[in-house]
Amino acid sequence: MDVSVTKVAFIVTQNGQQIRKTLQGAIIPIQRELLLLAAEYGTRAAIAPHIMTEAVEFVVDKFGQLGVLEIRAAYRAWASNELEIDKAEIYGGVFNVRQLGIVLEGWVAYRNRILAEYQKEKDKADFEKAEIERAEKGKTDFEVEFPKEIQRVRERAESWQDVPVYFFDAIQKRWPMKFEPGEADGIMKEAEQIVKLEIEKTKGDATGNINARINAMALENSKIERAKTIAQKISIFRKVLQLK
Repeated sequence: MDVSVTKVAFIVTQNGQQIRKTLQGAIIPIQRELLLLAAEYGTRAAIAPHIMTEAVEFVVDKFGQLGVLEIRAAYRAWASNELEIDKAEIYGGVFNVRQLGIVLEGWVAYRNRILAEYQKEKDKADFEKAEIERAEKGKTDFEVEFPKEIQRVRERAESWQDVPVYFFDAIQKRWPMKFEPGEADGIMKEAEQIVKLEIEKTKGDATGNINARINAMALENSKIERAKTIAQKISIFRKVLQLK
């Protein structure tokens, strides 16, 4: 994507100041932004209190991954046709939550592409730097200690949940696991079922609790990556740690 360094830096910074991470301090700034934006982008009347209440809760519930300042950035991007959305006009000069949702949904898709590209480049740079440092240092302490750590985890691990997240990449890099035909797909399906049950439980715990609802939404949005992580941990547990 052809995006300025300034915009990338802004989105990365806001991603570290997500509404769901600073919930109590975010309510008033969200209200202020919505009042100003409504006036600046086409409304001809004040936002009714009940609509403002719903709009704030809507932002917190559905777009808690954004920083407060991204609400304004979303409207600016919409007004300048940076966002690939339509039907987002404020018809009749009346602000409504549906219009807000269309704009923010378009922004989320836009900023997620930017974040993904940024993370990809960052991971690449970090990896290359780490590889250079490792090559210069030679055999690192990790190379000596990692097999010992595998043995320590093997002795205490009772399920895939006891497997450290970093084990999969570290082991695959050094001693790649081999899977029988269909085995990896079977493990992934098992992991997806585990995530499904986790989401159902989280949603059940979210009744009347806005923080729990935000957590449930976050888990729903990251279920693919969560399933991938679980599948990796199951693979390590069964194919490495359970081998004596």
